[in-house]
Amino acid sequence: MRLLATAAVLAATTLPAAAETAVALTGDRTLLWIDTATAAVTGQVEVQGVDRLLGIDLRPGDKTLVGVTADHKIVVIDHMTGATTEKATMNVMLPSTDGPVVVDFNPAADKLRFMTGTTNHRVNPDTGEVTVDGSLAFVAEDMNAGKAPNVVAAAYTNSYGKPEKTAMFNIDATIAGLIQQTAPNDGTLAGIGKLGVALEGPVGFDVATGADGTNTAWLAANGGLHTVDLATGAVTGSCRAAAPSDHRRIGTPTFTPCAASTKAAIRAASLTPGALSTPLATSTCRAPVRWMANPTLSAVNPPASIQGFSHLRPTKSRQSKVSPLPPGRTASFGALASIRIWSATSW
Repeated sequence: MRLLATAAVLAATTLPAAAETAVALTGDRTLLWIDTATAAVTGQVEVQGVDRLLGIDLRPGDKTLVGVTADHKIVVIDHMTGATTEKATMNVMLPSTDGPVVVDFNPAADKLRFMTGTTNHRVNPDTGEVTVDGSLAFVAEDMNAGKAPNVVAAAYTNSYGKPEKTAMFNIDATIAGLIQQTAPNDGTLAGIGKLGVALEGPVGFDVATGADGTNTAWLAANGGLHTVDLATGAVTGSCRAAAPSDHRRIGTPTFTPCAASTKAAIRAASLTPGALSTPLATSTCRAPVRWMANPTLSAVNPPASIQGFSHLRPTKSRQSKVSPLPPGRTASFGALASIRIWSATSW
């Protein structure tokens, strides 16, 4: 999902009690607090007790923030303090983590789907036991049969509580289309349809589920955020940011309105320092935010990659360790590599 970029100042040490907040994973183990109403980055917290996280996801069953480390440990993360509690270590490793890694909870089974390339693992998040499922491949009847799949992002529907049913959809970068993992454990894939947009660079995809069961699919690609029709695969709406020529300037982007959506946040992204974007929508894409990229921060310590980004609500009972950047420094987000979106009512 490389389509949406935001810029904001890391300023506040605490969040308003009523704020709806997202948390993003950037670098090896830094969580960024993000105001979903304005897309402003308001603070940061370092995840403790880990060297590097591959990704994070909210577990629908118990609403905890779960991370997977580079050495395949499963940890629960306190999003306010950065403290971690190790749950388990996977007993089977992925062959490689160099390419896109899918980290997503199946809400019905309460299992973690963990994939890269054509490798397809199902993980018990409490014990670390890995079931090596069927390799990803298109079904014989599909028009793409015999072609090597190139899954770069995936998401489940009905990711709210523990639903009776769910469906898994993937984005294939080679065909630039939406496909369904019809039997996730078998790895069988069936094409749904072309997105209607070219996929250049990293791609992100997620399905947001409201408390009423409504699913809204989102695609981040080519510098924009799009809604996707799960029945046809076609992009139905876009919110596109115009990238500035010089990220050291202050400016505002232009964009075309998105389709209406529920209030939402995004997870799992790879960032290009200095790019510009509009804020996330509450009902439609809102007016763009002004931005500034600090030359020193951008050159020395930019948020180079966000592996996870999830909607959270502040908890009052614990002492927050969210801290600002040094005075005068700002941070800018570039194009998103992947997203995870949850409606505000889901958590």
